[in-house]
Amino acid sequence: IGPRGKPTFLPHLEQLDGLRVELPGYMTPIGTAEPEVGAFLLTEAAVGCWFCEVPGPTQAVRVELAAGTTAAVARGAVRVTGTLALNKGDPEGLPVTITGAAVRAAD
Repeated sequence: IGPRGKPTFLPHLEQLDGLRVELPGYMTPIGTAEPEVGAFLLTEAAVGCWFCEVPGPTQAVRVELAAGTTAAVARGAVRVTGTLALNKGDPEGLPVTITGAAVRAAD
C-alpha cells in the first residue's frame, strides 16, 4: 500500500492488468448468505470465522461473474477464470478484481 492508501503493484502483476487469468482459491460470499452469487471474494485459504481468520487485502481478490450469471456457493476449492483488473485509484476497494469471471470446481 503506497501513499494515501493507494495500492502499488509489482511489475509482473502490472503486466497481467487487463489479461485473462485463472486463479485457484476458496469462495467467500459478500454480504448475505445466498445460495447463488454474482460476486464474491476469492481467498487463498478457506475462511471459517471472519472474526479470527480475516484475510489481508493482498490475500483476497474480488470476483465479479460475467453479466447475468451466478454461481452456486461452493465450500471446497474453486478455479476462477476472468479478466484481471488492478485497482489503482480506490483506497476503499481491494487491490485486485477479476471481472467477467467463470467459476468451476478446482482440479
